[in-house]
Amino acid sequence: MNAILQNKLRLHLSEIKEKVPLAGYTTFGIGGDADYFCVVKTREDLGILLKWCKDSNLPFLIIGSGSNLLVSEKGFGGLVIKLGGDFKKITHDQKTLTAGAGVSLPLLLQKAKTYLLGG
Repeated sequence: MNAILQNKLRLHLSEIKEKVPLAGYTTFGIGGDADYFCVVKTREDLGILLKWCKDSNLPFLIIGSGSNLLVSEKGFGGLVIKLGGDFKKITHDQKTLTAGAGVSLPLLLQKAKTYLLGG
């Protein structure tokens, strides 16, 4: 891995938290602890963390807004990556909305209503 990627990974590793309760990240409000937890803001950040997980043989789980997500009370034995930042953007182009994977469905529906989109 080159020096730039190593430095970026060090930054991300400092943002990785241990033993984070996942109940606060699901709309159902249930779930045990993630061994490790991190919020990513860009595709580049996500790529760096996924490469690290692969190289480290560490299981990972990527979550958006946590809706329709059931997490065992036993938790998750690996890295949970929550999509934030750029993944929460919604763009509008005439008759189309494009939503990132971290956008909540209620927010997306609200934006569709704002732009009079439906169907």
